[in-house]
Amino acid sequence: MTNKLPLTSDYVFKRIFGQEENKSALKDFLESILDVKIYGVEINNPEIHTKIEQWLWLFIGSEEQVKKASKVNKEIRKINKKLASMSLSNEERNNYEFRLKAIRDEADALDYMTRKRFEQGLEKGIVQGIEKGQQQKTKEIVKRMLDKNTKIEDIIEFTGLTKEEVEEIKNEQQI
Repeated sequence: MTNKLPLTSDYVFKRIFGQEENKSALKDFLESILDVKIYGVEINNPEIHTKIEQWLWLFIGSEEQVKKASKVNKEIRKINKKLASMSLSNEERNNYEFRLKAIRDEADALDYMTRKRFEQGLEKGIVQGIEKGQQQKTKEIVKRMLDKNTKIEDIIEFTGLTKEEVEEIKNEQQI
């Protein structure tokens, strides 16, 4: 199904060209208009040599001309698809937009949950890293204290480790 873009419909124009994903189509359209004088264009050319002819066919061409323009110009093809979706009945359009909103909401919720899990994992990783670093530092201190022949009771008092933990470090050091 092909559609013509009604120049008099501000609603349709804004719905198509006012969306970020269609900015390139608007740019293509405006460039073609600015590069060629509209009144000097022959739109009966079956080979569609210029962009302006392609765009003019979207506005005032026959269904066959719109099909031809859609085949050779991806921006016109994109606009034509957008027009087709806009030609749905009010109920169909509402259902479509409701479903689209539900999909976006679900994607946003997943994105939020993913970010939240990432932040929690990062926080947990930082805490674990700090704890591991503190344990390694304590182990190094205990090894140096053992090298200086510090009494095990003093090591326990200064580091807060248990006798078993100090003995384990001592055994590791002897290996």
